[in-house]
Amino acid sequence: MHAELAQAFVRTHVDPNDNSSPCLFWGRRTVPFHLNAQGMNHGDNDAGFAALRLSLQQWTDVDCSDFVYQDQGFSDDRMVSFNRALLDQPMLVEDVTPFNNIMFRDRSCSDVVPANDACASTTNNDCMNLYDCWDYGSGVIALTTTTYNFETGEIFDADIELNEAEFPFTTADPYPDGGDVCGTLGANPLSCVGTDLRNTVTHESGHMLGLGHSADVHATMFASANTGETSKRDLADDDIAGICAIYPTGLKAQTCGDAPPTNKGCGCGSAEGATLLPLALGGWLARRRRNRG
Repeated sequence: MHAELAQAFVRTHVDPNDNSSPCLFWGRRTVPFHLNAQGMNHGDNDAGFAALRLSLQQWTDVDCSDFVYQDQGFSDDRMVSFNRALLDQPMLVEDVTPFNNIMFRDRSCSDVVPANDACASTTNNDCMNLYDCWDYGSGVIALTTTTYNFETGEIFDADIELNEAEFPFTTADPYPDGGDVCGTLGANPLSCVGTDLRNTVTHESGHMLGLGHSADVHATMFASANTGETSKRDLADDDIAGICAIYPTGLKAQTCGDAPPTNKGCGCGSAEGATLLPLALGGWLARRRRNRG
């Protein structure tokens, strides 16, 4: 592993404007996830679910970390949320198994939400759950919502949404049988490469574990991806350095900022593209939304 690459990975901070604030991390080492049973509307569901599992498996297979993404099977839940009933008993939150949902949104909220609906005037993106729609803009490929302790950075829940309303997610390998790069949702997703699903979700599941956007253009956690790109399916040295710095085998998760580290190797940095959204979740919790590019 090259020393210069090991310096490029970035931790996600509680306050994106304050690099001295705590970094996000899971207190548990095994993190469950659920695949939403609705699946893809523009492709092969079996291939899509397989691609999602392979994406999270990339992070589980890293030798220098014992962090594990654990497959909990399918769910019909279409909500991006955290159990708000726990907020009156915050001491119980750490004992609750998170319900981390991965889903496709195939409708834009701008197309289905009535103009006078009160959800459109809130800062909580409530329309996405009320109308089962994509509510973050047409240029965003995917987004990870994380609920965490604002004082320590400990993550309690994370959900990944994929913008199938605007992007032709595909699972094929690059240019199979001379096929083309998919240009629109009308293209056959079985014979061309568009917005590669594994490329996208491997990146998003890096946000889910606490990594921000890397400065290394070869890294999975680099901030942008081209149509037809598949190189981010596999972790680069920089990505591996990141997960191993946060979750080293046999040691507690490595914190930073106001929460003192248990040993060296925090690797904190600024989190590009992060927006901190205040929610009615109590003063000790906050929700962060991360975009794909």
